[in-house]
Amino acid sequence: MPPPLVCRDSRRTAPRALLGSRGFVRDGETAPLARASAAAGGLTVSADAVLGDDTHYVVVYSLTPDDPTLFEDVARSDEGTVLLDFSNIAIPENEGASGGGMGAYFYDADPDDASVQYVQQCWAQSEGGLAGTSAYVKFVDLYALDPETLKPVGEPLATGTWELEVPLDYESEAIALPVGQTVDFEGASVTVTELSVSPLGVLVSYDLAGTPDASQEFPQLNLPVFVNFADGTSFDAIWAGGFGDDAHVTKGASFDRIVDADDIVSVTVGDVTIEVPHA
Repeated sequence: MPPPLVCRDSRRTAPRALLGSRGFVRDGETAPLARASAAAGGLTVSADAVLGDDTHYVVVYSLTPDDPTLFEDVARSDEGTVLLDFSNIAIPENEGASGGGMGAYFYDADPDDASVQYVQQCWAQSEGGLAGTSAYVKFVDLYALDPETLKPVGEPLATGTWELEVPLDYESEAIALPVGQTVDFEGASVTVTELSVSPLGVLVSYDLAGTPDASQEFPQLNLPVFVNFADGTSFDAIWAGGFGDDAHVTKGASFDRIVDADDIVSVTVGDVTIEVPHA
């Protein structure tokens, strides 16, 4: 049996998403609120909202200080993010999940209150989907960042460890697409076995017959996948995180923002384009 592919982590820092002051505001609705919090070092971290599909989810946390002036002098980026970071962040562990990755950023939903928000955009593969499971998260020591170097400045704003169990209480927003398409990928024959999109990202699984003729490490992961939007733009998921072996691969990528599902027109896998149905 060939050795398994090493999981490629899709972790990255994402730009600001479309978020309301206490959760996700999409089509006038607010996502269900998670009930999890931890306090240390004069700072309370609480999970406010979750949104997800079978493999991607987003958690919004509020960081509320005992000292209401704690974040007043923290710099903001041109994109509107708050320049904070934890000294250590454990990628969320999900019940029964394999593989995974994370992007994260801070923003200020309401400048008139003392709290700031922290957003984690995550993906993980779990049989039966992630909805109804829990994510275990851990944060250590919160620092302000230098706006030029984006490195921690001085002593921590808050010292401590915050550990939370976040219930992923949401209904999956994944849209399952037709499968069974066969495409040529650098000399290998690829058959799509699973394909879905949601407001958060894209997931594809496929069987391979033969080895792609490519120079990259683990070329089986690099099947071209693009999500096409109504405004004519596309999201490139070629370098999405994934796992598998020489015969089967699953990979998924989170969008750099939360999108309206109605704006997703199609997904292109290799040279085949699959339209996204809308009611």
